[in-house]
Amino acid sequence: MKQSKLAAVACITALLVGCSAGNSLPIAGTNQTAPDVNQTAPGANQRPVRHRHKGTLTIRIRIPRHRHHRRRARYVSPSTLGATLAFTGAQSLTVSIGLTPGANPNGCSTHLGTTTCTITVKLLVGSYTGTISTYDEAPVGGSIPVAAKLLSTAADLPITIQLGVANSANFTLDGVVASLAVSGLPSGTLGTAFGSPQTFTVVARDADANIITGTYDNSVTLSDGDGSGHTAVATSGTDGPPAGKLLSSSDSATLSYDGNTSLLSAAIGAAASGATGGNATFMPAPVLTSITVNSGTIGGTASETATGVFAAGATTLAGTGLVAVPGTVTATSSQITATVLIDPHTATNGTTSLTAVTSAGGTSSGKTFTVSGTGVDIVTIGTDTKASDSNGVVGNGSGSAGDLRYTMRNAAAGDTIVFDTVDMCGAADGTGACTITLAGPLPPIVQNQTIDGSYFLGGSPRVTIDGNSAYRAFWTDSGTVTLQNLQIQNVKAQGGAGAYGLSGGGGGAGLGGGLFVNTAAVNVTNAYFLTCAAVGGGGGGTPAAGVGSGGGGGGLGGPGSGDLGLSNLQSIPGGGGGGVLGAGSAPSIGQGGNGGVGGGGGGGQINYSSGPIFAGGTGGAAYAGNTAGSAYSTINGGAGGFGGGGGGGGYGDSFPAGAGGIGGFGAGGGGGGYPFGTTGGAGANGGAGGGGGGAASVAGSGGALATISGGNGSASSGYGFGGGGAAAGPAIFVNTGTLTTTNSGSSSCTTATAGAAGGSGATGGGTDTTPVYNNGGTVNGSGTTGGISGALGSSTPSLRVRHPLSVRHRRKVVR
Repeated sequence: MKQSKLAAVACITALLVGCSAGNSLPIAGTNQTAPDVNQTAPGANQRPVRHRHKGTLTIRIRIPRHRHHRRRARYVSPSTLGATLAFTGAQSLTVSIGLTPGANPNGCSTHLGTTTCTITVKLLVGSYTGTISTYDEAPVGGSIPVAAKLLSTAADLPITIQLGVANSANFTLDGVVASLAVSGLPSGTLGTAFGSPQTFTVVARDADANIITGTYDNSVTLSDGDGSGHTAVATSGTDGPPAGKLLSSSDSATLSYDGNTSLLSAAIGAAASGATGGNATFMPAPVLTSITVNSGTIGGTASETATGVFAAGATTLAGTGLVAVPGTVTATSSQITATVLIDPHTATNGTTSLTAVTSAGGTSSGKTFTVSGTGVDIVTIGTDTKASDSNGVVGNGSGSAGDLRYTMRNAAAGDTIVFDTVDMCGAADGTGACTITLAGPLPPIVQNQTIDGSYFLGGSPRVTIDGNSAYRAFWTDSGTVTLQNLQIQNVKAQGGAGAYGLSGGGGGAGLGGGLFVNTAAVNVTNAYFLTCAAVGGGGGGTPAAGVGSGGGGGGLGGPGSGDLGLSNLQSIPGGGGGGVLGAGSAPSIGQGGNGGVGGGGGGGQINYSSGPIFAGGTGGAAYAGNTAGSAYSTINGGAGGFGGGGGGGGYGDSFPAGAGGIGGFGAGGGGGGYPFGTTGGAGANGGAGGGGGGAASVAGSGGALATISGGNGSASSGYGFGGGGAAAGPAIFVNTGTLTTTNSGSSSCTTATAGAAGGSGATGGGTDTTPVYNNGGTVNGSGTTGGISGALGSSTPSLRVRHPLSVRHRRKVVR
């Protein structure tokens, strides 16, 4: 403890008074009898020892009501409950005193919440050195408990005791600092020096968290963490504190700053021996003068240039709902350029504020930025759920509210679909990457629509669509469609297999693993296709046991069906053709197979001379507004709609057998029916790229694309085999629509595998391994058909920004 100062003012009584900042705290205590140093000598026949001359010292301690009282130079904590007085000199004496009213009302009394205790001590005449310490607990058994907290003290006080006078000494208790807090640091701006040192606050508290007013027993030392010299801390006061120190609550602390723009922060600390230190950080704010872009659409980005005063290399742009894309920020002392994401997780319709922020946290005043959520649908779930419908057709499901499948099915014409990667996969501040792994092909797009992953930066996409190595990602059927800022990977266009029958159906074509463009106008911007495949469906063969009808042709996605495994050949109609989605259904006794979802034709009926003529199958429903499959026509299989395989021909007993149905675009033809004593049914031709159906008489031919064809079926005595489907456009296939690619590339997207022939005499499909294939549309303004080698580059995209949409009036999360 430091030396206390002897007061220059004489008092009638030795007076310990003080006040503290704090709430009213009633104090209990006991009156203390003045210790008497005259004692009886030991022994049975003792005589009193002659009295030595003694004087009386009276001490009054006033314990304040409030913790936040007016400031005075003397301190007594409102938590005071006990004290220890120690004297050395003409005699030695230590006494512990309770400062609580009630035990002896004449010693301590309370008025208006303030407790005043008067203590008298008898001491031999002479000179003394005294120490007084106060605690937050009263004595127990004559001693202050060990766990009591020291609140204030006055040490090495000179005291003189005389006879016949009111012995007086005026001294001050020093508060014992237990904790410190620094606050009120001045605000500053980069590039602007303080005109004069600015005051800040240091608050010292005792062990019971009362603010100490007056002198400190353990002085406070200030520190400045800025090693550059651009800031400085100083102290001053009437008690002349040493440089960087505070001796009392009346001393002042100031901070200077020279305005240097390289200073990001300075940690200002306060410490005292045995105390918990405090600190605060001075962070000069950058100055934001202007911005070049003041509006944007949720999920979009803005190429922003800001001017002002900044910390070079250590300032970025930010705001509520606005996030600077990592790696795009360049900051000089006067300009910041950055790509700013209008984050789907936090941005809302209306105005927000764009600010400049240093890496230490210094923040400028803001500039108004207007956010539009008009026509924006937000994906919030990163999984692909309910991909199958109630019939188990993969890719025909409704999806779940918030996932991509559901959002695509429910978006309005002209909407933009964006991604909340925080909700989707917990990506930090919306800039992290999320991958959606598909459980089936995504729904076809049949209207104007944009799907935007926000940005693709330095080889790292924010949003990836993964086909699970099994499914096509996107089918754009009609409208003006934009796919941008996406990585599309592990995608596969798998043509459906032709079915077994007495004559097998032709296989479907594998076209466009990442994207199938039918008649739409599609813009692919800032996208990357990685690991893509197109695989044709195999042609159908003939089972070991003889059966009567033809197998259905494979569709663009689903396989055809046949009568394999059914033994009553006189009762078996033809199999249904496969669809764009889903297989054709198998025939049964008395009923031909139906077409698959997306245009498969129905199976032909049987023509039986001695029994009923059993019904054939129905055609499959239209896919994405294209042509539907046809139902059977008497004994013939129905024709496939767009993307659907033809139905198998029916069995003929004493009548001609049925012909297979013609395959729709990209699908295989149906196999011909079996003849019993008369003409066999012909195999049907495949649609463009689809394999021809096999037959007992005339086999079907493969359908032609611009430069390749599906395989031909074969014919032999009583049965035949289906041809394989073609494969083209592992990344993108364009039918008759328009494709424009910008700043987009591909890698490992040259896998095109033809469908194999179903058996002897049939042929497999043709292939083109170029990532992009144009059948009859335009690619980047050219009508050249076949593989388009320059449509996709080999590198990942660099960052590109889409233009904000026009402001309307809504932000929509599709539910």
